[in-house]
Amino acid sequence: MYRISITYRNEKDGHFDWNYYMNNHLPLAIGTSRRHSEYNFCDADKPISASSPYACICMLHFDDEDSVNNFCNFFVKQHPESDKINNDEQNYTNIAPNMTAAAYESLASDDQSSEALYRIKLLFPGAQDLELSREEINTKLTAILDENAAKNAGVVSTETDFCTSGIVPGSEPDYSLIWVVCFNDQNNAEQFAATLNTSENLQKLKAILHVEPEIMVSEVMSFEMALAEPYRLL
Repeated sequence: MYRISITYRNEKDGHFDWNYYMNNHLPLAIGTSRRHSEYNFCDADKPISASSPYACICMLHFDDEDSVNNFCNFFVKQHPESDKINNDEQNYTNIAPNMTAAAYESLASDDQSSEALYRIKLLFPGAQDLELSREEINTKLTAILDENAAKNAGVVSTETDFCTSGIVPGSEPDYSLIWVVCFNDQNNAEQFAATLNTSENLQKLKAILHVEPEIMVSEVMSFEMALAEPYRLL
């Protein structure tokens, strides 16, 4: 499975209008771009804390890599319809978005498959080559969960994004890995984020990729794809 993360990094004097983003921008952006690249669904991470490193992270989910590349090229090659999306950004934010493509793997805990309501995202910056295999990385991440009693802490699933490129297909991504830990309870998510943010666990996380991750706790904002259909059918 594949997805694109569109990140909006919190900046001094930055603003982000969530109401406009969910109700106006996403229907326009998704409906227009889906005429050029098919993807399955979209959701967004709304930060719990104002001190979050990101104001928003939007994720688009694809079945195959060709669809990912088609989406990226829609913007990279400046298709005329992409201007509608880019010009609308000023209506909800003054923060420049960044896109990262990834192949991702998901693992449910104890056969729990319900949709997560809250997430912890750990973003490992940099495009360094992975010294460990994907299986080895997932094993080490799972060990950190087990050592911190993740099952008792309310973790329902985890997802690992192995970042492959930036907005230009084949270019270096801004992140090497994005690890997602999913919950159905906000307090559980915040408490486990504090656990992961201890010096001991940060050292273990840093040992995997030789860089300390940025940590964000968020509410999952699901997008109803039917809202984008009027734009797709224009």
